[in-house]
Amino acid sequence: MSQEKVNPMLRSLLFAAAAPPRHRPARPDEARFQAADPASGPPPPATTGYRPDPGGPRSPRFRIGRSAKWALVLAAAVFIFRRVIASVVLTALKETEQALALYSAALANRQSLVEAQGKIHEAFRIAHDQFLAGSLSNLDLLTTEQSLVALDAAVASSDASLVQDQIAVFKALGGGWRRENRGAR
Repeated sequence: MSQEKVNPMLRSLLFAAAAPPRHRPARPDEARFQAADPASGPPPPATTGYRPDPGGPRSPRFRIGRSAKWALVLAAAVFIFRRVIASVVLTALKETEQALALYSAALANRQSLVEAQGKIHEAFRIAHDQFLAGSLSNLDLLTTEQSLVALDAAVASSDASLVQDQIAVFKALGGGWRRENRGAR
């Protein structure tokens, strides 16, 4: 993700959390501690610690500044991650729905073409019988045969479209194609 596209508030959180810790000036009670025992030095910095003397060098001390920053960064990252995942899932569902709608329409189209093909075959059979009986001209038989061939071509084209729509549905559902190795190489 480029820096131009990052939300300015999120950018300030990310860079503030990634910044090295600043050294704070010694507190007056630490100065007293150092003056009282210069050899031991100040107590080591800890995220939590117990100091029995309230307000003195042994009083409880908690550092939550860094933790709060990282918690905000983590919350922002989780929010962005959920938005991206939701976007990806919604896009996949939309593509699947569109592919299924196209496949359903192609299936209905093919079904109507097959019904029309059955009727035109019956019409051609009747026209051929009438031609053999002498009641139909050669031109009328050719016109019926032309309609039959055109409808057969439309069914074949519909079959090709149906296969393409099936592939689109498989791809939208996340499927792929694998070639099986039939022989050893």
